[in-house]
Amino acid sequence: MSTRCNIIVRDDKNQYILYHHWDGYPDGVGKDLYYKFKSWTQDSNKLSATKLVNKLLKDKEDDGYELTTGLHADIEYLYEIDCIYGYVKCKCVRNWEGLEIIEIIDLSELDQNK
Repeated sequence: MSTRCNIIVRDDKNQYILYHHWDGYPDGVGKDLYYKFKSWTQDSNKLSATKLVNKLLKDKEDDGYELTTGLHADIEYLYEIDCIYGYVKCKCVRNWEGLEIIEIIDLSELDQNK
């Protein structure tokens, strides 16, 4: 069975929700999002939510990110990317009968595991 997740990307003007059907755990999608965001914001500290989402959707075949309208009921992880404050958060969740946060995972620890 696949490990599904949603990704919320926001800035001061827009908010988008993405869905990823497989490898949604922190060592999969989490690592991908963390390093892409870090790389894309390295030169300029800010990246708009629209530009970030377009970059993630550009290679849909390879990366599997899809734009969606809401949180899926069967996700195990919820990622939040805040383009204003410059962070990527990972929350282990249950979403069958309303969103329940089980654990918040610090993705910055990935830098220590290179």
